Amino acid sequence: MPFQLTPVLAKIRSIYQMPRDQERFNQYLRLLQGSSGKEMELPISSYNPMAKEVAINQLEALIRMDAESIAVEEIQKINQANIFPNDSGIQVVINLIDDIEGSWSNRFTTDYTSKFDFDPLIKRCFCTPSLYSFAFWCVRLRHMAFHLFFC
Repeated sequence: MPFQLTPVLAKIRSIYQMPRDQERFNQYLRLLQGSSGKEMELPISSYNPMAKEVAINQLEALIRMDAESIAVEEIQKINQANIFPNDSGIQVVINLIDDIEGSWSNRFTTDYTSKFDFDPLIKRCFCTPSLYSFAFWCVRLRHMAFHLFFC
């Protein structure tokens, strides 16, 4: 099951550039649910659709450091180092968890869920390495961070 990154940072940025209103939330749901309007098609549920400046600034930092390209590099290493039993892929989507000001996520319960309650993601072939908005992501730590998320 080779991993493949699905870029979302620019899409989330376009949502965050909208006014914080019902249309912004609806746009987020359309991205999350895709054409079905019912099931999760893109695993972005950790993003706060009504995020405030702290999370938006962290998203911008991830975009500036080219986090998705870094993730692709790490994914390629993992795919080359492992033999997968079949060709079905696992969709990797970076998630930014808003745990400051936004009240969207509680760091402790979210962290617990990511380690012990991930069956729904696996059934859908999703992998969601998650970063917290409280953290300062610098270029120096970027490769190490993504390596740790995937190993």
